[in-house]
Amino acid sequence: MQRLLQAFTSFMTRQAVRPVDHVAVSVSGGCDSLALAFVSQSYFKPNCIHALTIDHQIRPHCSEEAVLVTKILENNNFNLHRCLKIDWHNEQPTTNKIEHRCREERYKLLLDYCNDNNVKILLTAHHLFDQMETVLHRFQMGSSLNGMKGMEPKTTFKTHPNIYILRPFLNETKKSLQEICKEKKVNWVTDYSNFSPLFTRNCLRHILAHNPVLATDISNGIFFLKNFTHETQNQVNEFLRTHLVLEPEYGYYYCPVSTISKLPHPIILRIFTHLSSCLIHGSKHFLKIGAARVYRNLFHPNIEKPIQKTTITSDVIATIDRSSGVISIGKTRCLEKTNIKIGETKLWDNRFEISLKKQDMDTPDSDETYIIRSLSPREQKFVFRAVRRIKATKLPVIHYRFSLPIIVDKADTIVYMPHFFYRDYNVNAVCECKFVPHPRSMHTLRKSKKFERRRKYVADDEFHMDF
Repeated sequence: MQRLLQAFTSFMTRQAVRPVDHVAVSVSGGCDSLALAFVSQSYFKPNCIHALTIDHQIRPHCSEEAVLVTKILENNNFNLHRCLKIDWHNEQPTTNKIEHRCREERYKLLLDYCNDNNVKILLTAHHLFDQMETVLHRFQMGSSLNGMKGMEPKTTFKTHPNIYILRPFLNETKKSLQEICKEKKVNWVTDYSNFSPLFTRNCLRHILAHNPVLATDISNGIFFLKNFTHETQNQVNEFLRTHLVLEPEYGYYYCPVSTISKLPHPIILRIFTHLSSCLIHGSKHFLKIGAARVYRNLFHPNIEKPIQKTTITSDVIATIDRSSGVISIGKTRCLEKTNIKIGETKLWDNRFEISLKKQDMDTPDSDETYIIRSLSPREQKFVFRAVRRIKATKLPVIHYRFSLPIIVDKADTIVYMPHFFYRDYNVNAVCECKFVPHPRSMHTLRKSKKFERRRKYVADDEFHMDF
C-alpha cells in the first residue's frame, strides 16, 4: 500500500493534480478499481472523491453487483457515490459489438457526470496487463505505430475536451492491486463474463496469464515503442515548426519540396497524416493509407509531371508544383451548409468564422436567413470575372478554392464571397471571414512574408455582378 501510494502521489504531482481537487473514480467493484479508490482516498481530501459505478443492465446480476459495490464504498467512508445505469432503450447490442458499445456508453455516463458536477479529472484503474491486452488487440486489428504504444496515462475525449482521463496504474501489476484489497479486508466483485472465450480480449488475457515470458517481452516492447514514437513525433513537430507555412487567409499548408523530400519515409507519412487530421478536424484510420499513396505518387511518379495532385482523403488533396518547388495540402470541398442571419457569427466547417455585421444602424432589422455553403465548380467562371474586376493579387491553389465559403440567399443567389471581395450592396450588412486553425495546428501557424502585408482594397460602390 505504501509503495503504491508513493507512486500514485508522484504521478499526481507530475500531472499537477492537488489533494484538494475534485476527481471522479470509476469503480466497477473489481480488485483494480477498488484499489484505485482506496489509494485515492489516502491522497485526496475528504469529500473530493466522486466514486462512480456503472450498472450495464446486460448480465442477470448486474444490479445486485452494483448494490454490493455501493455497500463496500459506504463501509469505507466514501460519501460521494453514485450508481449510473445504462439505458439501452430495449435495444441491447449484439455479441460481436457488446464490448465496444458498453465502453462507449460507460464513458458517456462518466464524462456527462463529470461535466454536470464540474469535475475535471476522471481516474480509471487500467493496469499493466490491461495495457498489454490493448497492444495485442490493436496489433491484431492492424493498428498504426501510435496505437501500438498502448494507452496514454493522460487522455481526453473529443466530446468532453475539458475533462482529463488519468490512468495512474499503467505500470502496476494486477497482483499488487489485489494485495491492497486484501490489506483492507475487502472481497471484490468478480465479473465472470471476463472468462468467456466469446470475446477477443478474454482470449488475449488467457494467453498472457499462461505465458509470463511473453508478457514480459510485450511490456519491454511497449516501452521501446513509446520512446521511438516520442522521438519520431519530436522530428515531426520540429519540421512543422520550422518549415511548414499555414496560409492564414485560405487555410491550406505549403512547404518546399526539397526540404520535405530529405526526411525519412515514416516522418513524411506522419506529416501528411497530421495535416489531413487538422484540415478535416478529426482523425480517421484511412489517413495513413492516403498518406502512403501521396508519397508514392508525388515523390516517385511513373511519369514526371510539372504539376501533380493526389488525394489523401475524400476531402484533402496534396498538390506538388515542381517548377516552383512547393508542395501544398488543402481541403478540396465541404458539403456542410449553415444558416446565418444579420448580426450572427457562425463557425462553418470548423474552419471559418463568418460574421454578418449590420452596416446601416438606421435601417430596420431584417429576419431573412442566408446560407453559408462552399463554392461550386460551376461558379468558377463567376469567380474569375469578379477577380478581374477587383484585381486580386493572390488566389489559393485552384483545387482548394471550392472549399472556401460563400453566402447565398434562399434563391441560391450569391450575396457574399468574402475571399474574392464580392458583396451584394442591396444587403445591409458587411461580411467578415476569419480562418480558425485546428488546435493541433496552432504550432504551425507561421505567416509567410507574402501574406504579412494584407491586401488593401477599397470597394467600388458601383461594383455588382449578377450571376
